Amino acid sequence: MIFSIPNIITYFRVLVVPVFLFMYFSKDDYLISMSIVLYFFGAISDYFDGLIARKYNSSSKLGQFIDPLADKFIVIAALVAFNIQDIIPLWMVIVIILRDIITTIMRVIADKKNLDMETSKLAKWKTFSQFLFIGYVQTLIFVAHSSLFHISKSSANEFIYSDLTYYFMFALTAYTFLTLVDYIFKNKAIFK
Repeated sequence: MIFSIPNIITYFRVLVVPVFLFMYFSKDDYLISMSIVLYFFGAISDYFDGLIARKYNSSSKLGQFIDPLADKFIVIAALVAFNIQDIIPLWMVIVIILRDIITTIMRVIADKKNLDMETSKLAKWKTFSQFLFIGYVQTLIFVAHSSLFHISKSSANEFIYSDLTYYFMFALTAYTFLTLVDYIFKNKAIFK
């Protein structure tokens, strides 16, 4: 069903991406802060669309395809934004984008061959870890741009551009690549 409640929540997550990017790259501190709040609503919606689909047995083939795609869009949007601001290196973003392209191609091939692609538990934790990392960085950015806190932008930037951020992202990139290897091994039938 195209307009089931879980699918509508997933569409919302896709629509969050351009609005988030527009607000995030504005020069206005208020819009930057609100972009981060919007992003959190988009990320949290990932939990609710799955919960509602399972509870009311309203899972669909379309939903199973667009849900991980929506996750990829929202994660990549934030990571590209962080790269543009030199918070994370480009090569890490490229590894994550390539992984997402390959797994999406695998899903399309599996669908054409009428095969079920086994979803990896590692991949579910990968998405959670990506949202956690993005949430960490965005919380710091929110603190830097919000008038609610009395912390200078330079103080917040020390945490944003820290070794902790780099190594957290490095570990996340390695873990993301590992999930690709796991997907390939668990779904070898797709390539036959």
